[in-house]
Amino acid sequence: MDRYTRKNAEARFTELCKVLGKRIAKDYKDVGAWFLDYNATYGGFIISEYMANGGESHPVCNRRMPAREFCETINFAIRCIALDRPDQPSHVWYPADKPIQSVEA
Repeated sequence: MDRYTRKNAEARFTELCKVLGKRIAKDYKDVGAWFLDYNATYGGFIISEYMANGGESHPVCNRRMPAREFCETINFAIRCIALDRPDQPSHVWYPADKPIQSVEA
């Protein structure tokens, strides 16, 4: 069984944002942009979005996930999007079609 790391989760997050056309937040003032929040103490990864009122929302899931679960969930989401958009070039969806290789930290 491959080990999933933070780098794997960040790569999957970046790919999901690319597929959905979402911006990745540069800082907390980037309203409407998504960021990958990680906290080992509270359970792992969660996708958050900066809101205009200064708060955050969780557009994909409302709970944190460990790296393996996060990567597999995002791969599933990307694959579902691919099935829903058959007119898109297949290379856009290729990363979700093969297992993630371990990335050395």
